[in-house]
Formats: sequence, C-alpha cells, structure tokens
Amino acid sequence: MAAAGPSRRDWYLANLGVVRYLPRDALGAAQGAPADPAAEAPEAPPAAPAPVQATDHLRAALATPPTTLPAAQTHAAKAPPRAEGAPPFECRLGFWQPRADLVVLCAMPPGQRPAGEQLTMLANLLKAIGRLGDGLPPVDLMDWPQAPHLGLQGVPVDIAGARDFVAVFLAAKRRLQAFDHVLLMGKDAARVAGAGDDPAVGEQLDLPCGARGIVTHSLHGMAQNPALKAETWHAIRFLAG
Repeated sequence: MAAAGPSRRDWYLANLGVVRYLPRDALGAAQGAPADPAAEAPEAPPAAPAPVQATDHLRAALATPPTTLPAAQTHAAKAPPRAEGAPPFECRLGFWQPRADLVVLCAMPPGQRPAGEQLTMLANLLKAIGRLGDGLPPVDLMDWPQAPHLGLQGVPVDIAGARDFVAVFLAAKRRLQAFDHVLLMGKDAARVAGAGDDPAVGEQLDLPCGARGIVTHSLHGMAQNPALKAETWHAIRFLAG
C-alpha cells in the first residue's frame, strides 16, 4: 500500500473525529467476566454516545511523516480504486487498546454500536488470553466514508481510501503506545487493514504500521451465531502463552 501523501494525511488528521462509547455497566461486566471465552451476560441497553475530537497527542502523531518500514512489513493494496459510478465502501470500526501490546479493530454494521452482550464477549476473550487488564477501555468508533462535504479532491471513498485512512490511524496509535498484535475482528476490519477480499479466520498478516494482524470473526457475527466463537478462540489462543 502506498503511503498517503501530505495533503491526504492532513485531511485524515482534520477529519479524525471519533465517538467514544462505554455503557455504564461495561467496566463492571468486563472486570467480573468469567474466564470461559464463550460465556455471556444479558445484554445491557447502550448509552447514548457523545462525539469527541481526537486527542492532541494523536493529532501530532498523525501529522508526523511516517518512517520507512522494512519490506516485510509493507504490502501492496489488493483492491483497485473504485470504478466510476460504483457505490462507496461503507463500514463502521470499533477500536480498543486493552493492553499495551495488543489492540482490537472490530467491524460492525454501519450506524450500530457494540451492545452489552458483545462487550462482555470481547472482555471474556481478552481475559482468556491475559489481555483484559483492569477492564475494557472506551471504544473509539470510526465511520467510512467520511461525510462527503469533508472530502478532499482525489481521496477515494472506496476500500482503497478506507485502507489509507486505517493505515494512518493505526500508525499514529502505535507511535503513541507500541503494540505487537491487532485482532482484526470481521472481514471488513481485515480488508481495510490490508487483507484480501475474502480473508479467512486465523489468517495472519503484517500490517503497514509494523504490527501483526490476526483475523477473527466479528463480535456482531459471533452474537448472531455463537458457534463462531470456537473458530475465533482457535485463532487467538496462541496469545495466551
């Protein structure tokens, strides 16, 4: 994937507003979550989110030109620019950093927020691999594409643009606090991180930011079909060691 140019990086910087969302009972549920990664608690009603801007530290990191990565940590984009008249690529992503060495990037349906059931499921999985810490931090929600009136000429709104946007975001986060692994939960999360169009659960890939991505099912998908939890656990259980 080619690095985003200065003007595009400035546009990402200017528009990287996120929505922080944490139900009132989420921390309690996360801290008391059972070790069994398949265990679930009753769903809690979500609290209304409040939009906040990216922190000054994140803005400064985004504004800093990226360093050159080793060849093994770079890859070419696997999707061409959006064809004329084709619909834009749409997704919502949730980002957590529960521990310094691991972050989570989870795809969810546009406009939806992680429900209490899904937060408990994530807490259980993280606890099972020893990455829960003191509980789940607030989630950062990111929507793609950005609002049309915020667009920059030449910035695609297809998956190629989404990949550039996510690459800049993850690189900035990793400069603030280095992490080794990214759980890519859901196909859309894996695709925007740089995987192919049909990533397989358990697939691992080197990300442009320098971390290692691990493809799993999304929280939404596992809530819809609990049988998928076993495949996700099989993909990440090596981290427990």
